[in-house]
Amino acid sequence: MVYEGSFRQDLYYRIAGFPIFLPSLRERKEDIALLATHILSSLPEKKHLHRNALAVLETYSFPGNIRELRNILEHAALLADEKVIFEHDLPETVSVEADETQRHLDVGIEHSEDILSLEDIESHYLAKLYKRFNGDIATIALKLDISTRTLYRKLQRAGIKIKEKNM
Repeated sequence: MVYEGSFRQDLYYRIAGFPIFLPSLRERKEDIALLATHILSSLPEKKHLHRNALAVLETYSFPGNIRELRNILEHAALLADEKVIFEHDLPETVSVEADETQRHLDVGIEHSEDILSLEDIESHYLAKLYKRFNGDIATIALKLDISTRTLYRKLQRAGIKIKEKNM
């Protein structure tokens, strides 16, 4: 924005003194349970998430990041009749996106006798993408809407050998 002239250069250098990289919530699905527990414990009425509601939240993209998670949980806590928040207590936008994600996943497992772990599915998918894009980490990260740092970690966890030119 500084180069485009839409942001003052002096102000940019004032706030850019110590940049901190914090990935978005959609890149940190493993943090959703912990964050949800913390948020729910701070509410006046102590409630907790049913595992199915948590599974739905873990498939949601969270365009509003952690603020959106807080809003979703506050909304669900108000609607929940019991001390447990079920998936039907979540806002419709979250459930609709989760249903769409489930439809995409179901296509791949309808005809399979084996049940794969999520880690195995992710590893298999990353290997296919890595091959399809000839190891172009930046393009793969862009397509997946994650940072290259996160992609490197996932590739390493999946045991995928990264070509030297990408390091």
